[in-house]
This record gives sequence, structure tokens and C-alpha cells, in this order.
Amino acid sequence: MSELIIHTTWGALRIQAEQGRVCGCQLPYAGEQPPRKLTLRRTSMQAAEPENRGVLEHAGQFVVSMINGERFTCPPLAQPDGTAFQRKVWQAMKRIPWGRTATYKELAVRVGSPLAFRAVGQACGANPIPLFIPCHRVTGAGKNPGGFSSGLGWKYILLASEQTVH
Repeated sequence: MSELIIHTTWGALRIQAEQGRVCGCQLPYAGEQPPRKLTLRRTSMQAAEPENRGVLEHAGQFVVSMINGERFTCPPLAQPDGTAFQRKVWQAMKRIPWGRTATYKELAVRVGSPLAFRAVGQACGANPIPLFIPCHRVTGAGKNPGGFSSGLGWKYILLASEQTVH
């Protein structure tokens, strides 16, 4: 497995790749409040096999662009391990357009389980490649932001970077 590390003011953001596909993404915990300033400092690559170097560079550009509020094509993604329900939710999250959100309940309806909105939230939390499968675009009802596995600071900054319409 190869890894790209993006050093930020919040800590190290790590992206893993195997067989030319992004398979993991860990974000430093950002807290539950609206974000303090996030600055990207530098990147470093560790143990990058030739088939992973290009996808990691692509993934790094994707993340930097996203944080800067710019669209960039998503790199190839590995199929994450998860239950059949989680995989359906992750596929539905990928279809939420840039700059838009869907509620947990709306996503539950889209995957054919209209009462499973709590399970949708759990699938969001289990997402192994946040940023790439955009769980930050899933919110609670009304103005409730819902949760985010690495802290709401990330969710706030990602939604703001996309100038999201609620």
C-alpha cells in the first residue's frame, strides 16, 4: 500500500492507494465547531509503488482543489468493503452533485429504505474514503448539519468550499 500525506494546520491528512486506486483516507480530527483556518502546508509520498504514484498525485490534487473550492476530477476509487446497504448508500452519495446536499432521510428513500435514515448516518460514518465519497454533502433535516467522522469542522469547511445550497 502506498500513502500520500498532506500536512495541514489541523494535522496530517492521509490518502492510501493500492493497485492504482484510492482505498483509504484519514482526516485529522477538526473538532465540532465552525472551523479555524485550514492551511495546506506540504505533501509527502511514502512507499509509492509505480502503479500508485499517479493516482496518489491525482488524489492530492483533488483534495487541494476541493478545499480551495475548485472542481477536479475524482481519481479512480477502490470498491470499499462494507455491507450491501453501506455500498448502496456510498453509491448514492457519489451521485449528490457538487454544491448540493441531501438529507439522511432523502438518501434513505433513494436507496429504497425510507425509514433507515439512522442507518444512512452510520454508513456515512463508516465511509473509508471521505472526501472522495462525499459524505459531507449529507445533512440532517432543516439547518442541522448532521455529523462527520472527523469532526464538524471538516464538514463546515467542505460545504463552504462548495458554497453549498441547503
